Amino acid sequence: MLKILTFIFLLPFILGSCYSYRQIRRTDLISDQIKDQGAAQVMVYVVNSKALPYEYGILKKAGLFAVTSDSLCNQKIQLLPLEKHRVGSLAKTEALPAMVLTLGQLPIRFEESYAFHYNLMNDSITVKKRYELGIDKRVWFWDMFTFNKSRRNALAKNLHNIAKN
Repeated sequence: MLKILTFIFLLPFILGSCYSYRQIRRTDLISDQIKDQGAAQVMVYVVNSKALPYEYGILKKAGLFAVTSDSLCNQKIQLLPLEKHRVGSLAKTEALPAMVLTLGQLPIRFEESYAFHYNLMNDSITVKKRYELGIDKRVWFWDMFTFNKSRRNALAKNLHNIAKN
């Protein structure tokens, strides 16, 4: 009886670690690794990198610009907060009972949608850039053994692929 109660108690924790993040829009994806195709990158200074570290990490990981710490750089970027449009949740799905009954063997996908935007400033000219990013959160038992559990990395890959096309 104690083993059954222990299993029932641990089941939510085990199923809670079985997730991974993937891109939704994979149409023009050349590689899963973010890399530049040899084009010269523009050097930019991010004005508010300390105020928005999550957005700064996405921009830096996306590799769209060569980020510098020199505040005298001509090109500057002012990051704006990441907007969440739609975030999937286990509580709002009909597939949850099937996942629990099959002990996570049935994968469930939750579509998440974000808007990443920033202002690119060059002297007196300001250009506003906005990108709609979509990622997929997959909950599946076998994702317990994967290492792509970073939402930031999935958003950076998506930003890289959308901005380069």
